[in-house]
Amino acid sequence: MQWLEAGMVMKVTGGAIHESSSGTYQDAQILVVMRHTQREDEVESSWVARASMPWDPPISEQGIGLARKRMQMLQGSGIAKVVTSPFKRCIQTAQIACTVLNLPSTAVEADWELSEVLTESLLNSHGASIPQTSISKWMWQSLRQACGPGLEDERRHGVLEKPHETLNASSAPVYPESLETAHARYGAALQKIADRHHPANVLVITHGEAVRQSVTRIIPWATVFRVEHCGFTVAWRSLDEDSEWDWQLKKQQEGNGVDWTVSS
Repeated sequence: MQWLEAGMVMKVTGGAIHESSSGTYQDAQILVVMRHTQREDEVESSWVARASMPWDPPISEQGIGLARKRMQMLQGSGIAKVVTSPFKRCIQTAQIACTVLNLPSTAVEADWELSEVLTESLLNSHGASIPQTSISKWMWQSLRQACGPGLEDERRHGVLEKPHETLNASSAPVYPESLETAHARYGAALQKIADRHHPANVLVITHGEAVRQSVTRIIPWATVFRVEHCGFTVAWRSLDEDSEWDWQLKKQQEGNGVDWTVSS
């Protein structure tokens, strides 16, 4: 895995960070956590005014190119599964991943627990009424509905097919929630996804706060200060000498779109 071999890796042992120039990624499970690409409402402000679900914009034309470029960085990674937030911008980014990485649409799985932080400010509701209940009650009933009629942007871009339906309402978060609750949700979800698909290498498409959590769940005292669109982290785990699964985090590199600092 040439793309993974370059650069430093980080792990926490005995309460301290240890860095090395190589990782035990052979026979390891790789977990890539990526933010979705650019949204339509970030380049076309009028989209919000005419949208029935202003909290769920599709990706932009520019976002398509960015996603393709970033996915090319993951070629050769051996990714076999793509797990996505059910928000349209993430589903569309996941479908671009399938195209670039030559994966079938059935490789895509949606997970409610990867959803955006359920606060009014981050949902960008613009006055739309959001019921204070499980997101499964007012978002999509299934991925088939999400990919069905009325999503003109997806058909126009030609990047969204019908992914495998895997939404489980029992795991859906409830609106509203605090940022702290969402962070805990993300950390637990990433571990469950890795466990569920072990030993397959997995690409997770989600939101900026989840990408932050993908760092701090391994390096708890890290401060993530930048997560670009399609910014991603790379972690992997293998059995250590005590037969325990040991997560390691690839140190940030130029081009990954995620930066953090670690307090001494």
